[in-house]
Amino acid sequence: MLRIRKWTRHSMKAIPERILVLSILLVLGTPGAQGQNEIDLATLTVPQSRLVPGCALSASPTVSLGGNQIRGGLWAGLPRNPWTGVERSIVADIRESVAASPLLSDGPPLSRADLTRFRVQLAEDVEEAYAAIYTDAGTHLVTVHGVRFNSAPVPNPPQRGNSMSGGSVRMARGRTVVAVFGEGGQCFNAVAAYVREITVH
Repeated sequence: MLRIRKWTRHSMKAIPERILVLSILLVLGTPGAQGQNEIDLATLTVPQSRLVPGCALSASPTVSLGGNQIRGGLWAGLPRNPWTGVERSIVADIRESVAASPLLSDGPPLSRADLTRFRVQLAEDVEEAYAAIYTDAGTHLVTVHGVRFNSAPVPNPPQRGNSMSGGSVRMARGRTVVAVFGEGGQCFNAVAAYVREITVH
């Protein structure tokens, strides 16, 4: 015998709430709502297990070359390695390495102060930036730069003659651009392969 459910005032009143809950779950389940198309910049740091022997994050901005020789500047001015943040001067440097910069207007050469202000303005369209420096037995450097812009599409790569040349790869997904710089070799290949895996998937 077919049983017909009797709707009570309570059950009828609960319908909007059920629909509301279901709607929220559907919205939260969409890739756009969760930002699944964007990259968490912190995940760009390569786990040590994915690196080859002798390749590691640079633990210090300086390295001893033997004797009394010391090589400095390995972190390129970063306060820590890896670095993620919004400090405008650092963001401007990183952005300039992975994306084309606006052209300077014709006119007399800019003063040092004007040039500094122009470069800092490069950070205005950036939400967050990332940088990491790896060393291959303390001699060769592999640098990873990431920039998440405020909106898509992302800017074009830098023009020829800029940092995107030689042993470098550039990848983009959503509002994020990631580039790996180096001189080739196993350390570079390991870092680039991991970053590509994070960026593409």
